[in-house]
Amino acid sequence: MPPSVNPWQSHNISLRWILVVPFVVQIFAAVGLTGWISFQNSQKAVNDLARQLRHEIAARIDQKLTDHLDNALIVTQINVDATQSGQLNLDDSEQARKYLLAQLGQFPMLSGITVATETPAYAGLVRSPQGRLIFTLWNRQDGGIIDYYLTDPGAIDSISEIGLDYDHRQRPWYADTVASGQPLWQSPYVTLNPSRLVISIDRPFYNEQGDLQGVSDAELSLSAISDFLRELDISKTGKVLILEKNGYLVATSTLEQPFRINRSTGESERLHAQDSSNPVIQETVQLLDIEFAGLENITGTNQLDLTLGKQRNFVQVVPFNAYLGLDWLVVIIVPESNFMATIHRNNQITAMLCLMALLLATGIGLLTASWLVRPIQKITAAADALAQGSWQQPIPNAFSGELTLLARAFNQMSTQPG
Repeated sequence: MPPSVNPWQSHNISLRWILVVPFVVQIFAAVGLTGWISFQNSQKAVNDLARQLRHEIAARIDQKLTDHLDNALIVTQINVDATQSGQLNLDDSEQARKYLLAQLGQFPMLSGITVATETPAYAGLVRSPQGRLIFTLWNRQDGGIIDYYLTDPGAIDSISEIGLDYDHRQRPWYADTVASGQPLWQSPYVTLNPSRLVISIDRPFYNEQGDLQGVSDAELSLSAISDFLRELDISKTGKVLILEKNGYLVATSTLEQPFRINRSTGESERLHAQDSSNPVIQETVQLLDIEFAGLENITGTNQLDLTLGKQRNFVQVVPFNAYLGLDWLVVIIVPESNFMATIHRNNQITAMLCLMALLLATGIGLLTASWLVRPIQKITAAADALAQGSWQQPIPNAFSGELTLLARAFNQMSTQPG
């Protein structure tokens, strides 16, 4: 029978590799696991940071809107009391103008204040988008209203516009409020002079007999809300928009106006979010409409990951409906890429450190293996020499205790008489 063949004899593996390879594999596994855990922790950190940012922004928006709306509501009650007590006399244009100027200065978040009565009488003061003040009075001679531009000190400068056909009692803001019999937030609408998108709170008031006396109005320019949204730190390219559940924009953090002028009619009209010039706003609202089968079905706070333009985005939708007549959605959009630059740098540093650790460990492993194998190689060479009859093969002591004992034993054997 032919002698059996030991597989280890036919495939000799260097002891150096037997010592190094398992060591390097272990180091590689440890380094790889470290890198994977680092990446997972980085992704979790991004998700947590984006979630925290969205919560903070949503809380700030909610607080800001609530403060502005509360102040507007307070002003309407102040003016009802002032009108009924005679402190605000709509028949005295000088006194009414000074009163409204002082009040608009006290409440700078408001863009306009109006008190209108059934008699009829009307006094209002608005701030245009350019910052000019326009004072409006009922035209007692011919009916309608007259708008006056005011100088910086608040004196009448010139006539801005005369609206002889205007009757506040027929306007939706007045008629709807009278019909409701209670304070009512109007849906956003575009004003006539100056042209701007506003939201107003209107409060009806009555005499002691319960007869209607008039309506007190305070308005907020939605451009001012857009300015506030623009000032928020929503990461590098993050966006915020407020829209009604019918999809029409209320305010955005972009420079886009939430209304536009119809070229064919010259009339102002609301801008639907899906008609926005901003593709991120367009796509976000379209996806939300699909996700919830209609924006009107969004009833609670929702956090979603949406792919917009092949990019992952963190989106939070928060209903804002704490006031009568208001049913808005606050949408916060934070691209993942805004956080990933730092994460990528950290991952690159981690990868480089892991690679350096792997190379260093491999180098140390090779040096250690060579240090261990070298005495064995000397003993093997001496054994080969002895087999050929050369007995003078002194072997120096090795660094390892076990190999030193082997070297001494070999030296003793080589000095024995043949």
